[in-house]
Amino acid sequence: MNIPKILSLEDSPMVQSLIENAFSSYDVELRFASNGEEGLHMARKLVPDVILLDLKMPVMDGVEFLEKLRAERQFQATPVLVVSAQNVADYVIKLARSRISGFILKPFDNAELIARVGKIVKLWPLSGRSSPSNPTAVLNSPHSSTSYEVKSAAS
Repeated sequence: MNIPKILSLEDSPMVQSLIENAFSSYDVELRFASNGEEGLHMARKLVPDVILLDLKMPVMDGVEFLEKLRAERQFQATPVLVVSAQNVADYVIKLARSRISGFILKPFDNAELIARVGKIVKLWPLSGRSSPSNPTAVLNSPHSSTSYEVKSAAS
């Protein structure tokens, strides 16, 4: 089984921490980008299973990111959940053209975020695997450029 790869485009370190906390009990590879430009670069490198997208970011906003992402053949069907405090009504037409998978309003509930992502990819609790080769979840810390590993108690 493959560990789901999740890319979150979020410029707020506080919201990055909340997202990181929501997935801390699951076997996922979670990476963060602070703007759309970084997000495109990371998407090409990571090829995520799902993207969590804030709409209002510096450098390149979420709508421009989506347009550029969908223009690339390998990302035309990649699920994108918009996670934003922005009024979606202002973006409805642009988002509809970009085929988003859903919208989660900030502030969000961790259970809702996990449930919505869990409908797109299979999420395994860190202690939920019976295999002794339980993969680790690699989380890219939102507070530095250093990656670190979170291992299950069985590791």
